[in-house]
Amino acid sequence: MTELNYKEYSLEQLENWIHDTLSDEETTPSEIYNKIIDVIVEQRDYHKKNLIKTNELLQMMRGSRPQRLEYQDSTVKYTDEELDAMCDAAELKSDQC
Repeated sequence: MTELNYKEYSLEQLENWIHDTLSDEETTPSEIYNKIIDVIVEQRDYHKKNLIKTNELLQMMRGSRPQRLEYQDSTVKYTDEELDAMCDAAELKSDQC
């Protein structure tokens, strides 16, 4: 499947999902809204976690030894501010190498 075909496919699936969800009499607008927010936050957190991990590895590859950061899992939760601060710190260290 080419990139353009995948994009069209994905957008079509989103359109179908929207039609399906809005047609369901039991699903409330709040449930739809909250689910969309949950998915966006989940994706953001996943990418932030991987940014921290890849920046640490990059620092190691360049010869510096970064401090060990704990990653978000089912028992450890970071606030948005903590995640932003960790990402900013890792990016600054990466730029200095």
